[in-house]
Amino acid sequence: MTPMQPPNPAPIKAVRNLFEIPEGITYLNCASMAPQLRCVTEAGLRAVRTKASPWNLSVAEWFAGSEELRNLAARVMGTDSDGVALVPAASYGIATAAANLPLSPGQTIVILHQQFPSNVYAWYELAKKNGGRVVVAQRILAPMAIAALRQILAWGVERIQRTLSLLTEKVAQLAADIDYSVLPRAQRSGHMIGIRPARGIPAGLPQLLQEAKVFVSVRGDSIRVAPYLYNDADDIERLFGILRKASGCQ
Repeated sequence: MTPMQPPNPAPIKAVRNLFEIPEGITYLNCASMAPQLRCVTEAGLRAVRTKASPWNLSVAEWFAGSEELRNLAARVMGTDSDGVALVPAASYGIATAAANLPLSPGQTIVILHQQFPSNVYAWYELAKKNGGRVVVAQRILAPMAIAALRQILAWGVERIQRTLSLLTEKVAQLAADIDYSVLPRAQRSGHMIGIRPARGIPAGLPQLLQEAKVFVSVRGDSIRVAPYLYNDADDIERLFGILRKASGCQ
């Protein structure tokens, strides 16, 4: 017997009001830099204001965010919080790990910015000894990440994917109408799509996009369209109105 497939989750209605996107802006370039949720911005501002008077922050409050962040991240990824690590801190643990970690010449060790010396010097020493290198990654405030993950969980990962898939499928359908090629559905993801004009990128397209305040990413001989939940079908139609104009198809 063939197992029944679960029904597609309901798509999410456009939530443009949750983002700082002015009227007249059509932003379809989320894969390059995503606009920030209003609630994430507010969480960041609250966290920054807290640092203005750190004496009012209790020890419990100082560390409370990390566990909530781990739990939220674990739920988004479909795992448990024990499988999510934020910042290792035990000096003997770091020293033991560094002593037992095989590192080949040319390999990279990534550490977080502003780690305690015990989680820095051991890795630099290992890299120096074995011909590797150390890269320091700057790190997003926990309150902001928590606010973002809460919103993702409220929407639901499956519903986000379903919603964006409907938009990129519309892109694929409209692209075919003006002789733009796309990968077959089975070979593309739901959250973004590349479309390629048969005769190359029209010379005037970047200027037309800029004037219309429509934002996509022109990459080589193709156009990357990366929508998000602040977009709807009207945004896709607006993009293709410009593409038709640039291609002389109107």
